[in-house]
Amino acid sequence: MIKKVLVVVVGLMLAGMIGCSKDEPKTSADKAKDSINKAVEATKEAAHDMTAAAEDAGHKAMEETKEMAHEAAQATEHAAADAKKKVE
Repeated sequence: MIKKVLVVVVGLMLAGMIGCSKDEPKTSADKAKDSINKAVEATKEAAHDMTAAAEDAGHKAMEETKEMAHEAAQATEHAAADAKKKVE
């Protein structure tokens, strides 16, 4: 009787170990899939952040260019007025 119980217990342990080892690749695959999904999301966020930064830099550059052009126009007007005063 004890031998039969021992055989059943050992059989259940072996079946449990085999069952666990079958579950491990699924768990590993799920973990890998989760890691890949996280990497994809991080890449998307980084791309979005880079795009936003590039747009912001473009807007700033445009504003600075406009400001410089305005200052250059004012300087030209002042130089023309000064030249006109010297001619008169």
